[in-house]
Amino acid sequence: MFQRSIALNLKNAGNGNTSKTGSVNIQIRL
Repeated sequence: MFQRSIALNLKNAGNGNTSKTGSVNIQIRL
């Protein structure tokens, strides 16, 4: 649940390039 929440939050926050990078970063960090 938390993982999905964070991923979604990051995707929403980064509406551009940050979206892709953020998503990957979150997955690796988790």
